[in-house]
Amino acid sequence: MKSIRHHLSVTLLAALFILFSFAATGLYLFTKKTLIQQFDDSLEKKITGLSGMTDIEEVEGQMRFEFEFAEFPIPEFQPSDTPEYYEVWNQDGRVLVKSASLGADELPRPDWNLNGPHIEDLTLPDGRRGRGAVIRNLVRPEPGNEVRGYDAGNPKYQFQMALAQSRESLDQSLMALLLGFSITGVILSSGLILVVISGVGIGLNPLERIARETADMDVSDLTHRFETESLPAELIPVCQRLNGLLDRVKSALDREKRFSRDVSHELRTPIAELKTISEVTLRRLEKEHGDEKIQECLMDVLDIAQQMETLVTALLTIVREGETSAQVSNQETDLVDLVDKAHRSFSEIVTEKHLNVSLTTPENAVVSTDSNIALAILRNLFSNAFYYTPPEGSVECVVEMNGRGAEIRLTNNTADLEPSDLDQIFEPFWRKDAARSEEDRHGLGLSLVQRFSELLNVKVEASLPEEGKFQMKVRFAGDSESESKTRNSNPMTDS
Repeated sequence: MKSIRHHLSVTLLAALFILFSFAATGLYLFTKKTLIQQFDDSLEKKITGLSGMTDIEEVEGQMRFEFEFAEFPIPEFQPSDTPEYYEVWNQDGRVLVKSASLGADELPRPDWNLNGPHIEDLTLPDGRRGRGAVIRNLVRPEPGNEVRGYDAGNPKYQFQMALAQSRESLDQSLMALLLGFSITGVILSSGLILVVISGVGIGLNPLERIARETADMDVSDLTHRFETESLPAELIPVCQRLNGLLDRVKSALDREKRFSRDVSHELRTPIAELKTISEVTLRRLEKEHGDEKIQECLMDVLDIAQQMETLVTALLTIVREGETSAQVSNQETDLVDLVDKAHRSFSEIVTEKHLNVSLTTPENAVVSTDSNIALAILRNLFSNAFYYTPPEGSVECVVEMNGRGAEIRLTNNTADLEPSDLDQIFEPFWRKDAARSEEDRHGLGLSLVQRFSELLNVKVEASLPEEGKFQMKVRFAGDSESESKTRNSNPMTDS
């Protein structure tokens, strides 16, 4: 299932993480480049300064280079735990001078064609990671000290110098930088997650409030309307449309209820008159031994009137129950007595269809409920079971008490019900096969059971426990557990 909260949170976090990653990476690379550049600038200044401390003299007709920095023991170029190194070559590759820290070792000789300063990473003679600079320079005589035959363009008056030092301080700075960015990233990421989740949650609070208000609404009371004053601008049109829809739905339901009530009331009087006339005429014909065909016709009229009366009474009950909450008068009620009353009123159809009826009840099953409404529930359930059980079928009723109250299970044979039908059996006027149903069955019995059970806060369930069996469960809440002895009976068995 798609979730706005999940979608917004993931999208915002992903976008922010990508932006933060790019920004952090760019800042890290820029800072790293700056640190390396500063290190290289320092190295370049040092080699440029040292390479300028040179002179050339003519001694006994020979040209001799003098390197002033080699005449003094500079501390960083002396043997130690972390020394620096330098080495100077002429064009022929002959070493002219090197630092005392090198000892018998030498630095890698660079290509003579490198003019420099050229800086790159290398491995120092003691194995440490280092960074070296190379420069090619010209030896110039000091002003006033002219040397015969000196030619600045001659390569023999040039030298190449390499300077190398450990990059440990640079690596430590870069590691500290990376660690700092990582810790900052973790902290910022955690903060972003909390901020985004909290922000999305706060932003969706009005929508969740609307969902809660919608869930609390009931078809029996459509007077609730959504407040729009404190809502965000994006949700105001939605609530306005919902309020308009509720107005239209309420008006339609009110019209339907008024129509059903008015029609039912209008039909009751002519139906009652029709029944009365039919009954009186039948009694008179029986006394006077009237025409049998006329009696049969009047019997059909009376049956139709009774069917119409049943339908109208059911419609009126549904309309009244839907308009207002019925008055429920809870009192201690023995469900065993109600079961007995309910099933005995159908003795005629039980005998006619040769049904096998089995009742399993305790001595008593006392609960706190409205006896009249509970009896109506049971009568409708027994009516449904007896009428729809095939001839010579079985109907079983079990009443049980437990610590949570009482449970009534009514099971009967069925020939055509399927699991998909269970979602529809409580719908008004629904019948599995209307063409094959009894003429006086209107599909309102289980609908009334559901309405009445809601009034009593009783749980009703329908199921198909096994093939060819239909079962209705009714659970009544009880105040205390009844300890009773179970008895089995077959009071209405006709085989």
